[in-house]
Amino acid sequence: MQARTYANPTIAYGWQPSNDGSTAGVHGALIDQKINVGGKMSLQAAAAEMSLKNAELALKKARSDLATQVRNAYFGLLVAKETVRVNRALAVLTDEIYRAQVDLLKGAQAAAYEPAPLRAQAYSARLA
Repeated sequence: MQARTYANPTIAYGWQPSNDGSTAGVHGALIDQKINVGGKMSLQAAAAEMSLKNAELALKKARSDLATQVRNAYFGLLVAKETVRVNRALAVLTDEIYRAQVDLLKGAQAAAYEPAPLRAQAYSARLA
């Protein structure tokens, strides 16, 4: 709407004193009004309308980007929760396998080197 209106006129009053004080100085008034010809008003209105549409489109894009970021963060949280659950289960499993292998070693049914890799596996599962 603002692009379709004419510019406000400028009204001014000026006074400049003389350098040597021999005269009263110069007084003057000014009235200035910008007049648009050649369809400039309609071009300004069209440019303003296009700027408005671009701003609305940028708003829609920002809303869509925000919704995408929230959705991605939510699914990232779900994946992280599931990863923690699986890693806990894996840690329990590897601890049980290690204990079973140690029990076999105590009963002289396994070699002395067999529990070592299982111990490392159990530690890495607990760290994860």
